[in-house]
Amino acid sequence: MAYVAEGLGNLLDWDQAMVYQRKNGSFFNSPATTAAAAIHSYNGRALDYLDSLISKFGSSVPTVHPRNAYSQLRMVDTLEKMGISPGFSGEIDSILDTIYR
Repeated sequence: MAYVAEGLGNLLDWDQAMVYQRKNGSFFNSPATTAAAAIHSYNGRALDYLDSLISKFGSSVPTVHPRNAYSQLRMVDTLEKMGISPGFSGEIDSILDTIYR
């Protein structure tokens, strides 16, 4: 439910949705979902994320930011499924630190 929160408005328990906030202040790296959280919960970290996007992109922002998060997590998942992730632990840690910071 939290991923489509921008369409739920006051129907969503925003306090409960806060557990999905990422370290960068976003919700699922989605500016739309993050904006909804900022509006309904007055969340400062969400506003900081949105301000950083406006500073970087101007008046039009991407639907997902950072964009490479999905492909990087997919690569980590593939390495783990292949059973060779221990050989890439440094790279995996770096990816996870970047995405979840």
